[in-house]
Amino acid sequence: MLLGRTETGYGRGAREKRVLGMRGIVASILLVVLLPPLSSAGYSLRARKIWRIKETFLQMVVTEAAERMQQGLPPPVATVLDVGANIGTFSDFMMTGLRRRAPNVTSRLIMFEPQQQLHAKLSRLVAQWHGVLVPAAAWTHNTSLTFHLTKNSESASLMNTIDWKDGRKWTAVTVPAIDLAECLLHELPRAAAHENNESIVFFKFDVEGAEFEVLPRLISTRVLCRVRFLLIEWHIKNLPPEKRAAGLAMKEALVGILASSCRTPPELVHDDMPLNNALPMDTPGLDGKAALIKTFRAQISKQMASEDCEQKGAHLDNRVASTAAYCRVHNKA
Repeated sequence: MLLGRTETGYGRGAREKRVLGMRGIVASILLVVLLPPLSSAGYSLRARKIWRIKETFLQMVVTEAAERMQQGLPPPVATVLDVGANIGTFSDFMMTGLRRRAPNVTSRLIMFEPQQQLHAKLSRLVAQWHGVLVPAAAWTHNTSLTFHLTKNSESASLMNTIDWKDGRKWTAVTVPAIDLAECLLHELPRAAAHENNESIVFFKFDVEGAEFEVLPRLISTRVLCRVRFLLIEWHIKNLPPEKRAAGLAMKEALVGILASSCRTPPELVHDDMPLNNALPMDTPGLDGKAALIKTFRAQISKQMASEDCEQKGAHLDNRVASTAAYCRVHNKA
C-alpha cells in the first residue's frame, strides 16, 4: 500500500496535497497584494529607472572618451563603486558593459561587502576585473559592529529591527566597519577645474537600512559631489518605527541637498521598492498622514504609467526628488 493511501483514495497524502495547494494559492495572493513592485506597473517602472541610469553612465563614458580623443587627451577613468556588493551581480554587469562599449577607457571597480561567505565569489570578480574588495561594512567611522545574517544574503543588515526578524533565523556576527566617507575621499580625489571629465563615478549604495546613518557624513564631507551617478536602494522599513518618518524626510530631501551643496550634483535615482519602504498607518511622526501617503502612491503609480511623463522626468529640476514627484507637480500644472 502506498504511503497515505486509504481505501477511499483520500488519505494523508491527498490531504497534504490539498493543504499545500491551498497554501500555494494563498502565497500567490499575498505576492500580488504585498509585492507591488513585481506587478507589471511597479516592477517595470523600477526596472526602467535603474536600467536608464546604468545606460546613461555607460553612454557618457563612451561619449566623453570620444570627445577627449578628438582633443588629444587621454580617455576618462570610469569608476564603479558597489557599496553592498552582495554576490557582485551589479559590479559584473557594469564592468562587462564598460569592457564591451568602451574598451580603451581605464575602468576601476571597488566593492564593499562584509559577509565573509561571499568573499570567495567576490574575489574571483576582483581578479577578473582587476578590482578591489573591501571586506567591511560601510559606516561613519572605523570600528567593529554586529551584523545580522540570514539565509537570504540580500537581507543581511547592520540594522537590528525586530519586526523584520519575526519568523526568520538570524545569526549575529561581528564584522569590521569603515568610515566610508573617509575612504571615498581618498579613492576619489577632487579633479582640477580643467579636468572635470577625467573621472566618471557610478556609486551604487545598498546597505539595508544603514544608509540613514552613513548618508549624513557623506553629505557633510561633500564626497558625493565627486560622484556623477548615484543609485540608492532605500530601506525605510528597516529603521525602528520611531525613526521612519525622519528617514522618509531624508530620502525626499536628498536631491535638494545635493543640488545646494554640489556645483554639479550627481544624477540621483531612488530604488524605493514598496516592500522596503511602504510605511504602516501607525508610523510615529506621520500623525495620521499615512493614508494620504498611500493615496499619493496610488496616484503616482497611475501617472507614472505614462511614458510621456517619464521622458519629461528624465531631466529633473532641483524642486523634485524623483520622477514620480515630477509627474505629480507637472500633472497639476
